[in-house]
Amino acid sequence: MKEIMNIQETLASARECGIPLSEYTLRRALKTGALPCRIVGRTYFISWTNVMRWLMCEDGADNKPSSINSTPNKSGIRRISV
Repeated sequence: MKEIMNIQETLASARECGIPLSEYTLRRALKTGALPCRIVGRTYFISWTNVMRWLMCEDGADNKPSSINSTPNKSGIRRISV
């Protein structure tokens, strides 16, 4: 397996390893900067080591837990008098 790959090669390597990674998720992680990469022209070059670190949440950047007892959303449907 190569260490530096483009998006399609990264997805193929993930499939070979049994990792269910979608192209949408990978592109979103690249665009937001959650997964570091190099862009040359229109090609993204991704390190497999960085992909594995990102998947294992080694940097602590996991999804933020939602609060069950949070305050209700004030922008929802409201009652009006007719």
